Amino acid sequence: MQVQRISEETATISAGLKPLDRFVALGAHMLHEGQVVRVVGAAGGTE
Repeated sequence: MQVQRISEETATISAGLKPLDRFVALGAHMLHEGQVVRVVGAAGGTE
């Protein structure tokens, strides 16, 4: 995935993200291999 721009509130992804791909939007630096995470839908949308 290619990030075009990041601001305090948003990030713009310009390439490499397909419709059903999932990614960590906040706190990725604190994750460890095999750690359980909670998946949430998009803000204002559905998963």
